[in-house]
Amino acid sequence: CDANMAVRLVLLLVLAPAALAQTIESEFSGNLKVQADAMVLTSMDSSSSLDIGKAIEKNIQDIVNQGNSISKHKDDIDGILTRLAQLDLDMKDVNHSTRITDLENRVDDIDKSVDLNSQLLMDLGNSTDKALKNLQNDVGANALLLEQVENSTASAVGALESRLEAVETAFKQIIESDDLFANGDFKDGLDMAGFCRGCSPLFNVSGVKAYEVVSIKNDKPDNTSYDYGLRFNGLDNRRVVEYELWNDRDKHPTLCAGLWHFTTWIKVSDDYDGVPMVFHFRFWKDGRSVQTWGVVDEAVAKSLGAWPRNRGKWEKIQLFIRTKVDADRVHWYVAYPLRASAGTITMTGLSLKRVDGFGDCL
Repeated sequence: CDANMAVRLVLLLVLAPAALAQTIESEFSGNLKVQADAMVLTSMDSSSSLDIGKAIEKNIQDIVNQGNSISKHKDDIDGILTRLAQLDLDMKDVNHSTRITDLENRVDDIDKSVDLNSQLLMDLGNSTDKALKNLQNDVGANALLLEQVENSTASAVGALESRLEAVETAFKQIIESDDLFANGDFKDGLDMAGFCRGCSPLFNVSGVKAYEVVSIKNDKPDNTSYDYGLRFNGLDNRRVVEYELWNDRDKHPTLCAGLWHFTTWIKVSDDYDGVPMVFHFRFWKDGRSVQTWGVVDEAVAKSLGAWPRNRGKWEKIQLFIRTKVDADRVHWYVAYPLRASAGTITMTGLSLKRVDGFGDCL
């Protein structure tokens, strides 16, 4: 009975703490009544009244002891219930406190995150403003630089156009100006105007002339209409050969100082061994030489454009000379001094013009 009661007590403690006291009182009251009834029945079967009295007394004492024990257990149970109630409240408080603390921590974290993001946004805004300002400055600087480049380019283009115009004008003047020596293409096989035959000894060795006008119809410069040219033949390396030209003083009494342009088509044979020069000349004033030119070094002549770079083919060569004083005569000693013992030089389209024109000397 005590074991069953104890089990029920534990179940009551677990299942219904709030009604525990009332249930215990009911259970123990019923138990006491049952025990008292059992004792009476037992005593009635005894033959000795003394024994019955002692038994009753003992039972009463047991009942009192059990009552005290029950009372003590009831106090213990009340204490346990009180502690359980307090523990429940404490647990609730702890749970709420913990949750509140967690929430507060989360709120703090959110605040920190908001502050951090606000700072990042502020920094980003400052960086963006700075970058935008730098970009605006760069755009302004680039615009200024572009304007300067455009101005410089326009100025450079203008200068180039002016130079090109000047060059075109100069070449136009060359083309349109009078040639100081006419018939430089030896038309109809005739000598050039201004040819000084008496100044140009015509050596003849074994039937070979030092120079002669020859037909080049079958071997002319590309894209030209020349039919004749002047050919120099190598005779021996001792003979000085030239084709000397004098200007017409009646037509050009004054040769103004300025830029002069010598030019000719030329073909030098592979075996030519004479002096590499065809542009030897002198300007005269009152019988005195005031300017001359002549180069006998082939490399130098090539660098000046005054000697062909390749042999065995037609090339156009030229020489620009700027005279410093006015003159009244010019002598062009074509191919002087030659001194060739082998090979040939063939020329056509000989020309000498003043680039600035032949007008009044300014």
